[in-house]
Amino acid sequence: MADNANGLAQLELIRRRELSEQETDILQAFGLAMRPRVPGAAADAAGRLDALCPPLKSDQEARDYIWGVWEVLFYIAASADVPDQVHFSLLAVLQELMQKTRGQLKGDEQRVWGDMYNIATCFDVHYRDPGYEEAERTEQFAQNWYKLAIFGARALAARILGPYNELMLTIRFGLEEDLNARPVAEMMQAEWSVKLACAWLAYGSAMPLLRWAQENLDDGNVEHKTNSFAPGPLYHGPAIVCFERWQFWLYRLDELASQESGLGQETRQSALDATKAMEEAGEALASFWS
Repeated sequence: MADNANGLAQLELIRRRELSEQETDILQAFGLAMRPRVPGAAADAAGRLDALCPPLKSDQEARDYIWGVWEVLFYIAASADVPDQVHFSLLAVLQELMQKTRGQLKGDEQRVWGDMYNIATCFDVHYRDPGYEEAERTEQFAQNWYKLAIFGARALAARILGPYNELMLTIRFGLEEDLNARPVAEMMQAEWSVKLACAWLAYGSAMPLLRWAQENLDDGNVEHKTNSFAPGPLYHGPAIVCFERWQFWLYRLDELASQESGLGQETRQSALDATKAMEEAGEALASFWS
């Protein structure tokens, strides 16, 4: 089993951590899924993670273990050198875990593992600080953030994770604010804001957001408090995910992709990639309703 986890142990954020015995066991369990030619590898990994979980009646021990699973998961997913295939293997493990519903911990409504208990909370913690307690927003920190955004988008598309709060905050800062209003010293941070927003859209969030806009059109409840997200200064429409906001994002991405934006080539390409994903989502939804 150690050999299967060896590749994961070499990932950047894993190398930077001093893993506990339990975290090492969790890492090795995830490692079982990193065998692309082995049928049922993801199921084996999920089975091992479930077997390692203390009985739910132990309560705090079970809570700590489950939190540890999500922490190791996100350290793998956010590593700057993590390959795409590892992301896909992790998602396959989560999909298998969701089939292993154990029940509920005392005082909680979410089921273990069926409702992915506490995964969204852990994601929020890691998304705010993917490098674990980094004092400075370095280039390394930005790379970790970018990888975790991509994983979050893929998990959202797979209906495993619903980090809408972090997604909408990222889009607001990247697409709904005037980058020219920022000091020159903050332009690198501004470029990363754009790249993060584009990563969410390009790697899986476009279709879920478009479906959400459709649901809000049908619902008509613009002021629902759990459904609104404060807009940035450039967007003046309803504070929800709606077709007006969707069209604004497309317009803004077109601006950011142009050479006149003053952004770097990589950032402008990310805007083009996000636009393509949004247009493909629009075409797919139109085809579905036609």
